[in-house]
Amino acid sequence: MLLLGGAGSAYDNCNRDIANFRPAEWLGARVFVVLDIDRGGSFIQGLGLMKALPPRWRRLVKGFIINKFRGDPKLLDDAIKWLESKTGKPVVGVLPYLEDLWLWPEDSMDLKPIGNGPLDIALIAYPYISNFNDIYPLILEDDVTVRIVRSPQELGEPHMVILPGSKNVVASVEWMRRTGMDKALTKIKGSVVLLGICGGFQALGKILSDPHGLEAGVPGTYRGLGFINVNTVYGIEKVVSLSRAIGLVDGIENIEISGYEIHRGIPQYVGDKPLVMIRERNGRSAEQLDGVFREDDLVIGITLHDSLGDPAFREFVLNIARENAGLPKRRSAGLSSIDLLLRQIDKFVSVVRDSMDIDFMVNIG
Repeated sequence: MLLLGGAGSAYDNCNRDIANFRPAEWLGARVFVVLDIDRGGSFIQGLGLMKALPPRWRRLVKGFIINKFRGDPKLLDDAIKWLESKTGKPVVGVLPYLEDLWLWPEDSMDLKPIGNGPLDIALIAYPYISNFNDIYPLILEDDVTVRIVRSPQELGEPHMVILPGSKNVVASVEWMRRTGMDKALTKIKGSVVLLGICGGFQALGKILSDPHGLEAGVPGTYRGLGFINVNTVYGIEKVVSLSRAIGLVDGIENIEISGYEIHRGIPQYVGDKPLVMIRERNGRSAEQLDGVFREDDLVIGITLHDSLGDPAFREFVLNIARENAGLPKRRSAGLSSIDLLLRQIDKFVSVVRDSMDIDFMVNIG
């Protein structure tokens, strides 16, 4: 049995909608439409979808699943009967809203704060934020709080700031300048740990050189925040790999750090020293200097996504922040991001088994 997920809305009335019903039709798949009741309007959306679908795709739909319901499922009995009578399709389950479930978010609007510990971490959620799951391993550390910050007014005086990945680094830097976030970060620079991951690391630098216009959309040379003496040059080829690196600085020297890379930008060092040496990409030997560590300014950068999912790197970064905040250093929880994800999946699977008619879904023709 194959379990396939779609993308975007279930159906868009255009010839290029290839993510959902076209592959389902090609495979002869049984389609179950998941309705997000937490955002409202789910029953009308289910009816509207069935009305909009061409008849040949409508026949593929075998039922509905109500997701993220808060409360007693019996409260939905009348609404479920209405949807079933209008569409001729059964509702095969009602999944509860799980406050403590930490699966990787679908988009930035699904980001939520983490923890309630004394170590205050602010994640800068610019509109172009990507790879949101980079922060989720911090759930493993019970002395951490992560706040989602979308304006300078929300920043406050954290112990640590994370600049995450970005779909468009140039636009993210421009957004920070336009909103005054750059000034807010400049004000606290040197007194808090500032961690940039991939696009966030690039944004910390001096120059963003995009000769082909692949990052900014228009060829040009753009200014970064100027917090580190590193420039970024965007090439045509995109690095996409599972990667391993070796630490080059005290605290992680000669320690292996794992993660993944998705980027066109290559760092050029114009005064600062690298944090790691990337030694392996997709199982092949590599030799690429990466990241930065300005100990006096408490600025750390690294290209590897999921680096906080590596227990050694997570311990290194958080202990710098803890020491600077006057909090005791701690050993890492010792679990990776994959360990965390598998635990969350097991928890969700248990809820699915209890909330849905799996036998019906498997056996329906």
